[in-house]
Amino acid sequence: MKVFKDILGYYHDELLSDAFEIEEKDVVYEVKTKMITKDLDVKVDIGANASEEEGDEGVDSAGLVQVNNLVDSMRLTETSFDKKGYLTYIKGYMKALSDKLSETNPSRVDAFKSGAQEYIKGMVGQFSEYKFYQGENMDADGLVVLSYYKNPEDPAPTFVYFKDGLEAVKY
Repeated sequence: MKVFKDILGYYHDELLSDAFEIEEKDVVYEVKTKMITKDLDVKVDIGANASEEEGDEGVDSAGLVQVNNLVDSMRLTETSFDKKGYLTYIKGYMKALSDKLSETNPSRVDAFKSGAQEYIKGMVGQFSEYKFYQGENMDADGLVVLSYYKNPEDPAPTFVYFKDGLEAVKY
């Protein structure tokens, strides 16, 4: 199994794994997700039969919740941006990522810069359609993952990662 970690920031959060359906585009990975039902009740089997005398112990059910499978398994946290705030963040992130690529993969820098600018231009044109997620440590210098509904009838959003900002680690 491969886990994709953020190459920037202090914590290098795990943001994605190959357990999900990943489609590689020019400078991004698009990841299809699903909405799943998660049972919040804790099930403890102590190996004994329930007492007939005690009956119900009065414990309330925590219930079932609908969650996105990627958000839940990678422990992503939703964050928010206005357009000006996101543009400020993404300029700093792209500069830091370009610098990192200059050190690790210099031949990729030009393709990354042009492809990322093109993608961000299109994304900003539909800014209100996007939601933003950070890794579990909410590292301000790390990658902010984008999500949007590719088609209005999709049951779950598509998540977008800048592939040059990730490092695949095989487990």
